[in-house]
Amino acid sequence: MINPFTSSAMTALSVSDSNVVITRPNGTDYTYGIADIQAFATAFNAASSKGRFVDQQIKASVLTLIDA
Repeated sequence: MINPFTSSAMTALSVSDSNVVITRPNGTDYTYGIADIQAFATAFNAASSKGRFVDQQIKASVLTLIDA
């Protein structure tokens, strides 16, 4: 669902059910809830800057923090 990517803002991003898990360069995992995982994955894959896209989704409350 998520295409391979390179980003200085995150080392990994995985999706499952209605959650997104982001691993930051310091090794910390952040789990976010999301309503439309398919729309997020499609937009993430199309984004030229993965880190900027994720940060925008967090600021817009599309991604809601569940656990850090």
